[in-house]
Amino acid sequence: MLINNEEHNDLCVGIDLGTTNSVLATVNLKANGDIVSKVVDLPRAVDVYNSATGKARLNTQKKPLLPSCVYYREEHGYEPLVGDFAKNQYALRPHLVAKSIKSQMGSAHAEGLADEIMDKTPAQVSARILQHMLREASKIYRTEIKDAVITVPANFDSVMCQATRDAAALAGIQVTNKDGSERAVLLSEPNAVIYDLINQVQNGEISNHIIDLNSEKNVLVFDLGGGTLDITMHKIKRREDCPDVLKVDEIATNRYTLLGGDDFDRAIADVMFEHYQKQYSTSPMVVRKLQQEKKAIMPQLLNYAEELKLELSERRQAESSYAADDSFGWDDEEDAEEFFVGGNMGGIGYAYDDSFTQEAVEKILQPFMGNNLQLADYKKIDSLQDTKNIIYPILDVLQKSAAKLGDEVKVDAVIVNGGMSKFYMVTDRLREFFGLEPIVALDPDQAVARGAAVYHYYLHKYAKQMQEDMRMVGAEAPALQPLPGKAAAPKAAAAAAQQRAAIEWGKNILNDSLYLGMRDGAVQELVAGGTDLPYQSDYIKGFQLLPDKAEIAIPIKRRTFGDTYQTIGNGHLKLEHGYKDGAYVAIRVLMGSNKVLSMEMLLSSDVDMHQILEQKTAEIVIGGDNPDAAATKLKFNPPAGTKLNVHNELHGLQTLCERKSTAKGNVPKDVINKLSQRTSSIAAAGNKAEKPAEAAPAAGDAVLYQ
Repeated sequence: MLINNEEHNDLCVGIDLGTTNSVLATVNLKANGDIVSKVVDLPRAVDVYNSATGKARLNTQKKPLLPSCVYYREEHGYEPLVGDFAKNQYALRPHLVAKSIKSQMGSAHAEGLADEIMDKTPAQVSARILQHMLREASKIYRTEIKDAVITVPANFDSVMCQATRDAAALAGIQVTNKDGSERAVLLSEPNAVIYDLINQVQNGEISNHIIDLNSEKNVLVFDLGGGTLDITMHKIKRREDCPDVLKVDEIATNRYTLLGGDDFDRAIADVMFEHYQKQYSTSPMVVRKLQQEKKAIMPQLLNYAEELKLELSERRQAESSYAADDSFGWDDEEDAEEFFVGGNMGGIGYAYDDSFTQEAVEKILQPFMGNNLQLADYKKIDSLQDTKNIIYPILDVLQKSAAKLGDEVKVDAVIVNGGMSKFYMVTDRLREFFGLEPIVALDPDQAVARGAAVYHYYLHKYAKQMQEDMRMVGAEAPALQPLPGKAAAPKAAAAAAQQRAAIEWGKNILNDSLYLGMRDGAVQELVAGGTDLPYQSDYIKGFQLLPDKAEIAIPIKRRTFGDTYQTIGNGHLKLEHGYKDGAYVAIRVLMGSNKVLSMEMLLSSDVDMHQILEQKTAEIVIGGDNPDAAATKLKFNPPAGTKLNVHNELHGLQTLCERKSTAKGNVPKDVINKLSQRTSSIAAAGNKAEKPAEAAPAAGDAVLYQ
């Protein structure tokens, strides 16, 4: 099959690269035209056994969910091993196991691994997981897989998406076309959920009584996984000029939220550690040993916490099923049941034996439920302090939706997905919050991968229509060409396929604004949150490069909760040489639908950018720490109208004045230049009338930009 003038096989592959588990799905086209997406059971090592020769051998099994864990086998030269066996080794050898690596995407270094391990970045570790999945799937389908779609949270920022794209490239997936243009490799997880849901409705796997798409709906997707919480609002309606077409518009996405099942497990494990110490409270020596060995103890307690959470959830689901059937004729009046946890603690020498009631677990996890928040609180979200819960990100999305849909936002349906969506406390809280029954995806652990495979199918079949980021899927597109040597589908099947409702996808949007970091904590908005992607800005003028600087490292920031900004990457640029009198700089930002950011810069001798000195493309360096930038103290002077950090500006001005007053002999030229530049910037600031407040300098800016 030709896509963009390149040959592709007809295997459609979707991969959910998850925090806890990863899943791979493919698509089959039935004779009646139904597109059936199915998860593939992939082999992986689950344990070891001793062979007849006395050598340790790996025992493998096929399962649909692959634990997103990589164990670097020290005895085999740190050879990576992916899956269940790797996950089991985490409790015993945490320094050799990469776990929940998705939560670190966008960081410069993978944390917690031994120095001897060759994989140093989250992208490199993630590539190992992808390589395992592609290798095993290639064996099953007897063809090399280089073409696949990988899902990412909708609230992943630019550098997180860049890291995922890098992982795909390292794993052998083609991320660019022959002409150098970007391929559609990344898909947001909520969009994948919508693809899966609509496909199942069209296949008759889900009743249209559960969600009626004949009338306009505001649909909120709530995807709570092992490490991230992804929430998006979509408007789904039929086109007036063509009622057979379902138009899906992405309205809003929450800002990046590191909250997931890992946080639930960690909260339970912290209480377990307290109980563990109390268990040996009569022996102070043992308690001291436990405190000293906490780093080795916690991975084992995290396993117990996860098992407790799953057991409690399964028991609650079973009880709900029994409660729905009142034919038993009696009520269970027994005391609250206890769930026993613990066992031998490897390498510690002291067993852990404990028990929890359902009430005790719920008390531990209540802070994550945001019980003090209500639907109307989105109107005052800026004043809220309680942010580490599952409700605050919903309010964030509702506030952004209100800006587009009107002040009173109505939510018609809530689709719940992700491994944690099976936990009863989550669905109970959503039911209470919205006042309606959440639609739980069929097997939420697999829905994202299935939807990604469906998207990949549409991408193959309707390449031309989907090139320009307006994904039109439906009756007017050409029929799928069968594989060479295979019989084409019967005419009746082709007709049935053409009767399927079409899906028109609007452009992707940026979940939150990106900012350019400048001197002393000042920021300039690069791309506004809610912007349709792909996006190309006009040149932003007015920046100044200091004299004789031949390198530029500009922090790219995102706003965190409150008025603080976190550096997520750096636009790094090496010039041909420095300029004696400095230079004026104009910046243009380009962002594709996959949120991968690029930056172009013009350098000129005049502020109006008439005399161009150089034109360069900046390299986007992942991670907030840029040692080159710290070493050379690179900086931009902000353009007129920028809101400056009052505390930092006055502190810098005071420092320069002190240097001037204490100078022996002639005042250094650089002090005079900096005083002139700083006073000019303050005079042209957008907030020059603002009075100073008692505040500390922004973290990291004083080092890079003083």
